Amino acid sequence: MKKNVASVSREAVEPALVSAGFTVWDVRYEKEANVWNLVFELDRGENMSMSDCEEANAIIEPIIDELDPIEGAYVLEVSSAGLTRVLRTRYHYETAVKNGWECELKLFRALSGAKELRGVITSLGEETLVISGNEIEIKNIAKATAILG
Repeated sequence: MKKNVASVSREAVEPALVSAGFTVWDVRYEKEANVWNLVFELDRGENMSMSDCEEANAIIEPIIDELDPIEGAYVLEVSSAGLTRVLRTRYHYETAVKNGWECELKLFRALSGAKELRGVITSLGEETLVISGNEIEIKNIAKATAILG
């Protein structure tokens, strides 16, 4: 099975970023306004500065250039994971639970008449999670966002 651009890029770059003190929150390869973007969202301690982004870019760019996983033009974007974070992976949900982050969930199917819930995710199982006392099937989550600030 062929890996996607984001997975291949993350796999190649993450060890160098981690050794420089960064945590990779997410890597995406997405099209926006007819431009393909390879997006790295990173953490580094309490505050991720512009100089941190520049340092990370200097680490990422030569690795990606040598790897050459993308045909055609694209934009490399390096940024802080930010104060509002989309939760897409199990690691994201585990981090939200561990840190007690306030989260907002948008559901595919309403639960007790509501398609949006906000609160702290207090537990995470294989197929469900608990937020504000409500057990939700993970597959019913259309979008999950952690709000850190």
